[in-house]
Amino acid sequence: MAMYFAGVNMDIDEILSNNFPLTVRKRAQLIASHSAATAKFFNRLIQTVIATMISGEGVLGSTKAYYGTVESSNRGSLHLHMLIWLDHEYAPADEKQMIKDKEFRKNLIEYLEDIIKEDLDQFQTKLSPACLLTPNPSAPNFDDLLKKDAVRLVQEGNIHKHTDTCWKYSKSDECQTCRMRMPRKIIKQSNINVDTGVIEMRRNHPWINNFNEWLMTAIRCNMDIKYIWSASDAKALVYYITDYVTKSSLSFYDTYALMLKGLKSIENSDIRTTDVQERLRRLVLRCYNTIASQQELSGPQVASYLMGWPDHYTNEKF
Repeated sequence: MAMYFAGVNMDIDEILSNNFPLTVRKRAQLIASHSAATAKFFNRLIQTVIATMISGEGVLGSTKAYYGTVESSNRGSLHLHMLIWLDHEYAPADEKQMIKDKEFRKNLIEYLEDIIKEDLDQFQTKLSPACLLTPNPSAPNFDDLLKKDAVRLVQEGNIHKHTDTCWKYSKSDECQTCRMRMPRKIIKQSNINVDTGVIEMRRNHPWINNFNEWLMTAIRCNMDIKYIWSASDAKALVYYITDYVTKSSLSFYDTYALMLKGLKSIENSDIRTTDVQERLRRLVLRCYNTIASQQELSGPQVASYLMGWPDHYTNEKF
C-alpha cells in the first residue's frame, strides 16, 4: 500500500510474495524517498485499525477510551505508543480484592490469554509460513490462514535478538542485564498471586515478545502489549510516559557542543552588560534557542505535519 501511494503502477489485490513489482533494495529506496507516501500509509493504517479493531467492541473486548502518540524512529519510520482503557468501573483497589475469588481469577486469566500471547503454541500448523497479504476473514480456511500468518510475523519481527542497545543501561561489562528483560522465564500455566496481585502469563518461549494475533496481522510489524491493572503498574506507567515524552532527541555530547556554541556567541556579542542576572538570562535563552533549532525530524514526520495528519490518535476531547 505504501508503494501504491508512492505512485507504483500495481494491482494490490493481485500481489503475491513472488510477484512484487520491485526488488527489496528498490522498494527500500522508494519508501525512503517518498516521505509523504510513507506518512499517508501510516495514517491510513492506524485509523483503519482503530476503527475496526479497537473502538467499541474490538479484539481486546469493550473499550471506552484510547490515546496513542506517534513517534519517529532513528531511521525515520513512524510508530505508535497507545494506551487503551477497558470499559469497566473497577478501581485497582477493587480488583485487588476481587482476585481473592477463584472464579474471578479464572475468568481474568482466560481473558488475558485470549488477548495477549507470549508463545506460538496455539498457532503452529503443518503449513509453512509464507509472505502473504493480511488473511481474508471471509475465506473458508481463515483460521488456518491466520495461524500461519501469525507464525510468520512473530518469527520475523517479534522474537528478540540481543543488540548493543540491550546493554546501554548496564553499569559494567561483568554484570549486563538486557533492558528488554530477555530471555524471560518459562511459565507452564498462567497464575495470579493473590497476595501481591502479580499476574504471570503462560509462556513457552523465552525470546518472544507479547503480541495479539489480530492486531499483528493487521499492522504487519513487531508489537508489544501489556495489561495494566494494579496501582503499582499504573504508577510505573505514569513514570514511563513522563520520562519518554521529555527525553531529548539529541545525544548528550551534541547538546554540550551546542551549548558551547551558544556560550561563544554570547561572548562574541556586541551587546555588553554588567548585570549578572541579565547575562545569565541571555545565556540560557541563547542555549535553548540553539538546541531547539537543531532538533532532528524525519521526512515522514515533516510530511505528516504538512498534510495535517495527526501526531496523536484519541477518541476524547481535551
